[in-house]
Amino acid sequence: MNEELENPYTSPKEVGESENKNRVPWDIRKKVLLAAFGNLLAGGIPLFFNLQLFISDIILEIRYLSSINFEISNLNDVEMASLKVMVFTIFATAFFIVLQLIILYGVIHMVRMKSFTWASVSCYLAMIPCVGCNLIGTIIGGCAAFIINGKEIKQAFASEQRKLQIENEKKKGSEV
Repeated sequence: MNEELENPYTSPKEVGESENKNRVPWDIRKKVLLAAFGNLLAGGIPLFFNLQLFISDIILEIRYLSSINFEISNLNDVEMASLKVMVFTIFATAFFIVLQLIILYGVIHMVRMKSFTWASVSCYLAMIPCVGCNLIGTIIGGCAAFIINGKEIKQAFASEQRKLQIENEKKKGSEV
C-alpha cells in the first residue's frame, strides 16, 4: 500500500533510475511548494481586491467627470481635491497591482524552480505590509523567505539552473 503512495519525484517505478537522480528530492520540493503557496495567498488575495478597487475607482471617476460635464476649469476647491484623490487612488492601486503581479510571477518561478532571484523577490515583496495581506502577508513572506534561503533549497535551485543551461545548450547544438 505504501509503495503505491510514493511520490513520482523520488519513485524509481515512475522514472528510470538515472533520471531519478536528477530530480529534486520530495522533502525539498515540499518546502518550496509550501513557500510558494504562502506567497500565492499573500499576493493573490490582495490582487483580487485591488483589481476590484481599481475597476470601481475608474467607474466612479468616469461617473464623476460625466456629472460635471468634463469641465475641470469650473470646479471649486472641494471638487478639485476629490478629483485629485480619485486619480491618486487609481495610480496607487495600479502600483500595488503591479507589485502583486510580481509576487505571483515569483511564485511561478518558485514552483518551477527556475529562478532563485524571482523566488526571493516574491518573498520579500510579500513581507511589505502594504503590498501583501498586511500582517498575514508579512508573516507568510518572512516564513517563505526563511524557507527559500535554506542551504538545501539554494542548492536545489542552482542544480535546476544548471540542468536548464545544459538543456538549452543541447537544443542550440542540435539546431546547428
